[in-house]
Amino acid sequence: MKTKVYVIKRKPNETTQDVVLRTLKLITLKDIIPNSEKKILINQNWVTSDHFSTGNVTFTDTLEGIIIYLIQESKINPEKIIVADGGSFGRSEKFFKLNEVFRLEEYGIKIMNLNNDEIVNEIEIPNPLSLKSVNIAKTALDASCIISVPSLKTHNMARTTLSMKNMMGTIYPKSIMHTNLHKK
Repeated sequence: MKTKVYVIKRKPNETTQDVVLRTLKLITLKDIIPNSEKKILINQNWVTSDHFSTGNVTFTDTLEGIIIYLIQESKINPEKIIVADGGSFGRSEKFFKLNEVFRLEEYGIKIMNLNNDEIVNEIEIPNPLSLKSVNIAKTALDASCIISVPSLKTHNMARTTLSMKNMMGTIYPKSIMHTNLHKK
């Protein structure tokens, strides 16, 4: 399977949701997502308690566009959709309020702080370069599909992290990712 990269230009008067919907229709995401009894996890970047305008966290409107697509285009039951991450401990509730995340519950989906989730210990990683096992949030482990929605930013240990570190919110302890980052 070849990797495809899409560069989408926002049209005048187009909302963020419009751009997300147009993009997801272009890549036909509904053909990729399994329609099963399991949950779909949308994992965004909530690593800090910043406002999305800083670029450090995922824009709530981007998540909303994905949710609309999953419900309207992919015909996914909203009760099967979870928007969740495990950002820095103690900051998540502030983030939820600052970025108006709970408004997304109007779609019938669940918002979740993975720091409060059950942890499944010592999940082995096949053919590891560095990290041999990990403790992971049960919600992430049980999902039929994880849609990673990182914010595009730089990092002092890499030129850019893109989605490389976005899944850190699903593992414990989070600090295990920072040594030998290029191998993990």
